[in-house]
Amino acid sequence: MPTHLPPGVSQPLAVIFDFDDTLANSFPTRVAALQRCLSDQLERPISSVEATRTINSAPYIDDQLLWMLGDDPAIPSLVQAYRHHYYHPERAPLEAFEGIRDALSALERQRVSLALVTSRYRTGAAGNPQWSVVHELERMGLSEWFAAIVGFEDTAGHKPSPEPFLLGCQLLGVPPARVLAVGTPPSTLWEHGKREL
Repeated sequence: MPTHLPPGVSQPLAVIFDFDDTLANSFPTRVAALQRCLSDQLERPISSVEATRTINSAPYIDDQLLWMLGDDPAIPSLVQAYRHHYYHPERAPLEAFEGIRDALSALERQRVSLALVTSRYRTGAAGNPQWSVVHELERMGLSEWFAAIVGFEDTAGHKPSPEPFLLGCQLLGVPPARVLAVGTPPSTLWEHGKREL
């Protein structure tokens, strides 16, 4: 944590992290899973560029496939196939970005509370506990640092709504004004949650 903060900014009592592309370098694995499910299910190979564009089109896999394929009745089975490939038990654990473990350790030493707020399922998509962010964190060896985890199923509103972040603050027992959110574009949070956060 910086020792000098901008004027008017209080030392945070807690930090809320996002998972994908913040803690975990999951993007290459998501691209590969999308390519594999489309190739296997639809016999439609796609390039990594097309897969990247599709993943960047929306936050959730079903919406990404809707963007790519339109209102295709195969989307529910494709979502299941994607999850099967992405969460395959033989897949290597995701890699944490360089410096993440050191940062979490430093925050812990400073007694800063940590939470994870993610668009992934906390307890497991489709009732499968291995298809969960908790399982991913355990495989990566990161679960011990987080006092609270908020997943897709925990709130009615989803990012970029501030609702998941507000629940994370509540679970930590820290007022939102004293929490630093890492991983969500500030402009998005501001537009959707400037009255709540």
